[in-house]
Amino acid sequence: MSGAGWGREIGIDADGNLIVPGDIILAGGITIGDDLNVDGDTTLNGDVTLGDVSGDIITLRGTRLDGRTSGRFRIANVVANITVPVFLPIAAAPNSGLGGTTNQPALIANNLHAVQAVEDGGNAALHFPEISTPTPVADHGSIYYKADGKIYVQDSAGNERELLIADAFFGEMYMKDATQTVTIDTTDVYHLVLGFSTGDVDGFTFNAGREVDANIDAEGDATQLQVVTSGAHNLITGDVVSLSNMNNAGHNGITVITVVNGTSFTCDDIAYVGNVGASAGRVVEGSYLEVSVGSAGEYHISFSLSGESVGNGKLFRWEIFNNSSEASNILTERNHANTDRGSMGTSGILVVADGDRIFLGCQNTTDDTDFTLDHANVNLHRI
Repeated sequence: MSGAGWGREIGIDADGNLIVPGDIILAGGITIGDDLNVDGDTTLNGDVTLGDVSGDIITLRGTRLDGRTSGRFRIANVVANITVPVFLPIAAAPNSGLGGTTNQPALIANNLHAVQAVEDGGNAALHFPEISTPTPVADHGSIYYKADGKIYVQDSAGNERELLIADAFFGEMYMKDATQTVTIDTTDVYHLVLGFSTGDVDGFTFNAGREVDANIDAEGDATQLQVVTSGAHNLITGDVVSLSNMNNAGHNGITVITVVNGTSFTCDDIAYVGNVGASAGRVVEGSYLEVSVGSAGEYHISFSLSGESVGNGKLFRWEIFNNSSEASNILTERNHANTDRGSMGTSGILVVADGDRIFLGCQNTTDDTDFTLDHANVNLHRI
């Protein structure tokens, strides 16, 4: 038999197989229980069901599935000759015809979408829908994409692991030949360090920080400490600052702030204690590395520095801060017997979230003598 206008024969060979030398266009569904060989393009507008395949071979060259909302390619009870590693429906709805142009699917929710460009060298892409952590399936592993922009693998017991890309995210800030003064206003209080420059960053942004106010106007009572600056502070809610030389010792420290107005903010991490009124306090926003969206995870953090105390016999502590919280596992200290240049450094592991800010803090546990930094490096590398 032959198709109208085709001029080519459609026949059945001696083994009872259907032979189609050209294209097949099916507006409805098709059920296949024996071998099917199609050498031309195949456009399937309806459902394709391959059921109880136990030795039959299905070869579709140049296949295109057009059932945009209901058409599916289904394989059930496969026991030989066909390997199907993922038992999910596959839907591909091209928006252009065959013959050298890429076919991009109209994505259908909750399905695995597999798309291969035609006549472009065999490039292919898999499109995964965003889902939450799925229910584990006995004797199966799962691979899936979540709304945080990461791919995960899950075993049959429900243990989830992020699929990592080596050397994907890192951040660095440093200073060289800086002679950067770390001004110490208050003993036993951490001061955020300024003066860093950006190093290599991927998945992080760098902010040099600044001295917000060298001499504030007042300390106020808003249940939390409220600071009134001597001029426009230009901070935004969520910024992190260190306060020192405050009238009440309980008001010193590192805190996240909430903006009240252009010259006033409250301190999320410092409660008001007393001594409301005029103040000579100092506000510093230190240099920091901020975790970009999608870069959250577990990091190896290290820092090294060299410099000298302005006075003799002073004990300085250096520690990493994640926002306003101490990373108590990443700190070092040194007692400077004289003004010789000394080196310090340490490292540790820290879990960070998107938007977290990483600072270096300095504390003089002896008195309010300053420290001069010559060289320093703070770096994070995802593990």
